[in-house]
Parts: sequence; structure tokens; C-alpha cells
Amino acid sequence: MKRKILTCELYNKRFDEIRHYLDRNMGLTLAEREGILRLLRIYAYYGRVYPKASQIADDFGNMIKGCSKRSFWRAIAKLREDGLVQVHNRYLHGRQISNCYRLDKLILCLVRWLLEHGKRYLNLLSLPRELFDALHMANFWRLIWYAKADLSKAVPVQPGLNQEGGTT
Repeated sequence: MKRKILTCELYNKRFDEIRHYLDRNMGLTLAEREGILRLLRIYAYYGRVYPKASQIADDFGNMIKGCSKRSFWRAIAKLREDGLVQVHNRYLHGRQISNCYRLDKLILCLVRWLLEHGKRYLNLLSLPRELFDALHMANFWRLIWYAKADLSKAVPVQPGLNQEGGTT
């Protein structure tokens, strides 16, 4: 299958459902949603996410009134609290201009939601085939919050510990 370049127009056209999920199901504000969509666009295009927060804020701060660097950090904090995004230092001893963002659980939740609603835009994210086995597991929405997700591994989802201390 030939891979297309993900342009801004194609992204906005194809990822309308993702915008809908972030807005309706997660309750993000407009600025928070646009910040997360920027991260998802970078993930879909490059496969890695490590932009400068100030650059993201400047890029869409001009397009959306009231969007600032602080709005972006509030969105990241909200998703970190939910366990959907992990923020890592890119370098061991600091001196970096950007962090590395791991969107593994967020991507899993988005893809599962798209599958449940009959959407077929998964090839744009170039996800591994083994991921779909993990997405079809029973009780996905209950178990994903305790599972360890890493899309770069052969088995992308590992069961974690549930609230009672047992494995899921």
C-alpha cells in the first residue's frame, strides 16, 4: 500500500472524528483540543512527538483567540493525569529545547473509539498489525487505564495491575 503524505487539508478532513472524540468524550476546551490535535498530527507525520511547546502555542495561538503556551500545558497536564500522555526528557542531563511526548494510550483509545464507530482511517497512523489484537480484547475500556502501552514493541499492550492489586 502506497503511503500518502499527510497534508494539513487531508488531516483536517480525515481526523474530524478524532476532533469529535476529544471534544465530546474527553471534555477538552478548544485550546486544549487544538494542542492535542497538533501533537497527533506530528505523530501521524513523523512517528515521534517532540515539538517545542512555545512553537505549538505560537503556531495556533494566532489562529485561535485566547490560546497560549499555558493552555497547551494545561491540556498536557490533564492528559498526564488521566495516564494518556507521558512526558519524558529527551536528554539525560537536560539542556534540551523540547520534551518527548508518548501518546501510546491516547492513540489506543482513539483507534478503539474509531473502530467502535465504524471509521476506517487507521492506515494514516501506520500502526502495527499486532495492535488490533490488543484492541479487540474484552473489557478494553476498563483495562486500558491499568495496562502498559508501548506501540514500538512487538506486543504493544501489557496487562497491568488493577485497583485491587491483581493482574488484569
